[in-house]
Amino acid sequence: WPDRTVLAWTPAGAVARPRTLQLRLAPAHPERVAGLAPTPSRALTPEEAVANLDWFTTPGPRGLPVDGLVLSGSGVAARPDLPALIARARRAGVTRVVAHTTLAEANAPLDVERRVLTVVATADTLAQLRAVLGTSPGLDLNAPILAHTLPGLSELASLAGEGAGSLTFTWPFPGGGEPPSLPDTLDALRAAIPHAGTVPITIKGIPACWLGELAGYTRRSVNRWYVDAEHQKDAAILFFPGVVAFAKADPCRFCARDAACDGFLPAWTDRADVPEVRALA
Repeated sequence: WPDRTVLAWTPAGAVARPRTLQLRLAPAHPERVAGLAPTPSRALTPEEAVANLDWFTTPGPRGLPVDGLVLSGSGVAARPDLPALIARARRAGVTRVVAHTTLAEANAPLDVERRVLTVVATADTLAQLRAVLGTSPGLDLNAPILAHTLPGLSELASLAGEGAGSLTFTWPFPGGGEPPSLPDTLDALRAAIPHAGTVPITIKGIPACWLGELAGYTRRSVNRWYVDAEHQKDAAILFFPGVVAFAKADPCRFCARDAACDGFLPAWTDRADVPEVRALA
């Protein structure tokens, strides 16, 4: 099977076989960027979490063993089995552990390299975020770009500049709501980004060729295996394209940002406010 460890064939074509495993430990996660991931009927049991971790850290026909682990789901930090699971992952060769946390659990002690916190930029959540960053600097913030969050993006960027590890602005994925108009989105991003200071910025969900002078803020996403209670071991989902399906057109092959751009979301290309996909010089 060595020739099958690099690429996996899907209905959307060939994709890279992931080196990262995401365990959705709980069925709900209200503070997240929504996509087309199925909602499981229950949480992963501690035994199932261990079995899937072992499955994906053992060499075999599914590809190279994973060396990254993402933990998601509401209440992840409160699970009593989590410290043992993370310790087991590290013994198996996992070198990067990322936890998707909520505002309420952002301060919980966890042996992880990164904590990703999705923040909807409203007055209430920004006030909570200010308090959280005061005690837990270095959080990686993910800001959904929605019509009602546009006015708060500049304040969010200012808070990120005071103590976040990074800031990602994400246009909605299909299944996560209708995006605001592209011109309004770009105006809000141009206004917000200078407030973030030196914090690394990424823009997701919008191809580089639609971003104008902001094209340099795109970054290619890393694929991962996605496991929940209904999709375990060899039934795991490839995050791309199983949860989010980006596409690229013929001009993308000649684009200077191709290697740093996920592409476009076909669901939004029929909108009157977006241009044609084109290659950047």
